[in-house]
Amino acid sequence: MRAAGACETVRQVSDWDIVLRGGRVIDPESGLDAIADVAIEGDRVAEIGPGLGPGRAEADVTGLVVTAGFIDLHSHVNTIAGLRLQVLDGVTTALEMEVGVQPVPAWYAAQKKLAQAPALHPVQQAMLDEQALQCGYCYNGMIVKASELLSKAPDPSEAQIRAAMNGHICRCGTYPRIIQAVQRASRAMAGAVR
Repeated sequence: MRAAGACETVRQVSDWDIVLRGGRVIDPESGLDAIADVAIEGDRVAEIGPGLGPGRAEADVTGLVVTAGFIDLHSHVNTIAGLRLQVLDGVTTALEMEVGVQPVPAWYAAQKKLAQAPALHPVQQAMLDEQALQCGYCYNGMIVKASELLSKAPDPSEAQIRAAMNGHICRCGTYPRIIQAVQRASRAMAGAVR
């Protein structure tokens, strides 16, 4: 997806099949979460921005979430009110996939070990220092996965961090801060905190 900029030429009406007007546009890849118009050409998003020109067809999507594809997440929500809140955020699929997918006993053991430490683990401290965790939704999984990664790769590259965290959903979208926190924890564990 590409946001329309001030220096770009607005495309002609005939180039856009449909323009979705005034929806809450969410793009997890870029972090965009804003009220905007979306111009669609064929099966592709052509432009995103406020006040785009007209298309061959238009739809007023004010009050609706517009996103590329699906927003899937791991969820333990089991109330109607909770599911309604997820729908308002554009969630299309809430999956409960713990049992049988991960080594659950090992995960709980790692969680218990972190919880019983007399001081915060370097990963926990780094997450706090970088303000990486906001609402608490992803906290446990991110901490355990980062700790596991650093036990196997003490100085991971950004690509290794991204691969290790893949599949862990952060509702607040603090992925860059989470990466910085893992890098900070790596330095702390090596004794070189800046």
